[in-house]
Amino acid sequence: MKTAFALALLLSATPVPAASADAAFDPKEKITLELKDAKIADLVTTLGALANLPVYIDPDVSGTITIKMGDTSFEDVLKTINSRTGVFVRIENGKLVASRSTASLFATLTLPDRFRSLPRMPVADVRKAMSNLPPLYVQIRLNGTDSCARLAFPEGERPTITVPLSEDGSVAPLYVTQFEVDPVSRTRYLAFDGAIRGAVTVGRSAAPTEHADPSRWVVVQVGERAVEPCREQSLRQDVPRKPVTLSFAARETRPDGSGELVMAPRLSLLAGTTAKARTGQKDSVTGQQRELVLAAYVSRDGKWATVVFTASAIWLDPSDGSEYFYSQPFPVYDAGRTAQVSPPFLGLPPAGWVRPSGEPNEEILTIIPGAAAPRAVDLFLLAPGESPEDLKRK
Repeated sequence: MKTAFALALLLSATPVPAASADAAFDPKEKITLELKDAKIADLVTTLGALANLPVYIDPDVSGTITIKMGDTSFEDVLKTINSRTGVFVRIENGKLVASRSTASLFATLTLPDRFRSLPRMPVADVRKAMSNLPPLYVQIRLNGTDSCARLAFPEGERPTITVPLSEDGSVAPLYVTQFEVDPVSRTRYLAFDGAIRGAVTVGRSAAPTEHADPSRWVVVQVGERAVEPCREQSLRQDVPRKPVTLSFAARETRPDGSGELVMAPRLSLLAGTTAKARTGQKDSVTGQQRELVLAAYVSRDGKWATVVFTASAIWLDPSDGSEYFYSQPFPVYDAGRTAQVSPPFLGLPPAGWVRPSGEPNEEILTIIPGAAAPRAVDLFLLAPGESPEDLKRK
């Protein structure tokens, strides 16, 4: 059977006959594609529906594709998407899978009873949760004057939104960047730059997160509920700034107390922007596949950075036969806390990350053992000239 469908801009597919639920899908079936600026995630979802396959899309998959293919097999279409976008789309274990790395989807093992009560999300709902985030409302008190701004961050993007703090420009604006999102806890990670500097976690809660700088008489509250009419702020298109390189190493603590290097990303980015690094690996004891993701923001002047470190895994719950996505970000928003734990504020002197002579390299973040991390994982920011292997030997 030959199937044709077209996609344009927001990906609208022409109606196609649905295959029966028990019919085996033939990846050699011919299809026709015509796409213009189609979201990759939407394309994969449509292909999954066409093939009658459940779909798993890595939360970090984003971007668009423009392509025209006629009378081409389904499997060749996947190969073309892979080569043109860098997103690996394949049929794996009865699912249509899209991820940035061939190792980023986790093998599904039976869920241990001790993890059943932990926060989780059906795998099929992860992408939906990432794409349906409500806007944030920032309430600002500057020198006794209150104002409010509505921030809507596009899906799959990590832009900076500019919030003016004065009509005449006499006060530097506030720059807000959403540099990471955890879909399970629905924690959002924001970097503040400009009038106030720092990073906050924002969760699904009636109580907003507060960040203050008493020396500048600025108080910022951010949350998902507005208490007064708020102006919607626009995305900022910045000119390129100086490049910054950050080197990290993640070390897992083995049962015998020794350390094993599990990740050593080197992030090259421009000041005032964000970057991500991710790795998938198989646990040597349980066989469970999990993923480690590092998200970072570097300030506009290149003098400080903030990071979030996350482990995630997929488990099969035998009670209902469903796959669930578990994540362990650090830090994470806790609605029970009056004061939230913020992402670390890392000073970056012109010469790089410098420690006093002889001082040991201390971890900046630690993921404790849990559903997505069988053992503790410590994240380190390396000094210039320092090798990840130095940590492995300590």
